[in-house]
Amino acid sequence: MLNILDIMYHEYTDKGRICQVWKDQVGTWVTRHFEANDVGMNIWVKDVVHTGHNESWAEDAAENWVLRINS
Repeated sequence: MLNILDIMYHEYTDKGRICQVWKDQVGTWVTRHFEANDVGMNIWVKDVVHTGHNESWAEDAAENWVLRINS
């Protein structure tokens, strides 16, 4: 299933990683992950759909990913 992202709520950054927290059109939280390449351009890595979880869960997941806790 394709999740169409609707509104971005938060963005976390640390040492070449960016993770955005979105809500899709049906209300599911999604994190969108980017990593800087060798020339500093942000490259999309993945989207993670957090079905059944709330905004705090998605925020924690985003922060953990940029800090390389759950890489």
